[in-house]
Amino acid sequence: MQVFIKQQQQQQQQQEQQQQQQQQDNIIFNPSQHRCQTASNKATGDKLKYYQKNLWKSISLNPSDKISTKIQNKIPLNNLLAEFLIKECTKNYSLKLSNIPLVYLQLIISIKDDVDKDNIIWDKVARWFKELINSAKQNNGLAKNENIHCFDNPGCIVDQNDQTLIHLEKVNDSDVLLKATKAVNEYYFHLVDENNASHRSKKFCQNFIEHFGAYRLYTNLPYTSLHTASTHNTDHQICVDNLLYSLIPLSNYINKFVQDNYSNMYLKLRQLSLSPFVPKPFGIFPMIAINFNTISDYHWDENDASNCLCCLVPLGDFQGGELYFPQLRTLVSLRPGQIVAFSSHFLLHSNFPLTRGIRHSIVYFVHNVCFNNNNLDNMEIMDINEAELIKDLYDNQGLNTKRVKLTEALTYQKNMTNGCTDKRRGDIPLYHAINGLGAEVSIPNK
Repeated sequence: MQVFIKQQQQQQQQQEQQQQQQQQDNIIFNPSQHRCQTASNKATGDKLKYYQKNLWKSISLNPSDKISTKIQNKIPLNNLLAEFLIKECTKNYSLKLSNIPLVYLQLIISIKDDVDKDNIIWDKVARWFKELINSAKQNNGLAKNENIHCFDNPGCIVDQNDQTLIHLEKVNDSDVLLKATKAVNEYYFHLVDENNASHRSKKFCQNFIEHFGAYRLYTNLPYTSLHTASTHNTDHQICVDNLLYSLIPLSNYINKFVQDNYSNMYLKLRQLSLSPFVPKPFGIFPMIAINFNTISDYHWDENDASNCLCCLVPLGDFQGGELYFPQLRTLVSLRPGQIVAFSSHFLLHSNFPLTRGIRHSIVYFVHNVCFNNNNLDNMEIMDINEAELIKDLYDNQGLNTKRVKLTEALTYQKNMTNGCTDKRRGDIPLYHAINGLGAEVSIPNK
């Protein structure tokens, strides 16, 4: 009996080692298999159809997938917003309903059922948001404002359908945090060193932001991000590979967080397969963004899947840089080792400036175009040599022609910005404000 148990344990250990090895083999960019954007576009005809039908697998997410099955400390959205709107519209917090403008009373009532789309109300609310945003930009001391809800303890803010808007948890593994922080710090300080200027990407020079993993924007098929493939300088590839390997423990922890709290979302994302053109470094998440000691301007992440949550993890030793959600008038005082999962597609968000130290953040997310929405059932039966087609699709055939090797830094790499905030967005489309209060409502086409 003991021999049998020992054999079982050995088999299980071997399986775990094989799974770990398979994961590590698919962490980094493989120049003989994976494809960047231009190479991905060259898969046409039968190759395109076969990839879409047989190699690209996904299950659509539903709004109910954002309902947590584990959270005990839940703050209903209608309670939260009613509190703030009443405070906003009363003097000296007298809480006399007669002092509240009718337009805001109507808004409070509408939250209980569905989002009221009365244009007159929302025109006024849009102006209120503009004032709120301008005030936030000018007043970095909003954390001390009595009207702001400071969300500090683990818990969850949910909408009227019990779907998560913001979920705050802690990473209870110091080794995971230390390894991730060390890796991101080493990568960051390597790039800001003038001796390594040729390793800087354009996005790092502009915004101190890089994206790793799989994209699918402006193409029919997924492709490997330019930062993962280090297309600007192949000499930098080893730096990227070391970073991604070092983030495996944190990625596994975030995957477990989603599995424990949003099991339906996890099961569906686990079925998401974008291969063979892309590696899979982050488990269920196709991509991450790393903000290297920078803060974000106010924005909605319109390309993020509307029925999914992004997961943000701050790293470093810092003060300030709070995460603010003006639609909910909620402030998260970011601390190293937190997980902030939130509906990035619907919630306007930004950071306040840092007051001390260096703060990085890693954001795990899923783009809506990662889901295969092609009508595969109606796809015609293909008369093909399947073995030959698969062989071609798993061999990039030297199509990644835009990868270069630099011997010295280019002009843009020498003139790195001195700014501490990203400049990704211009005007903020305030019509999204409607959807921030009802995450199940589709965004209007404007």
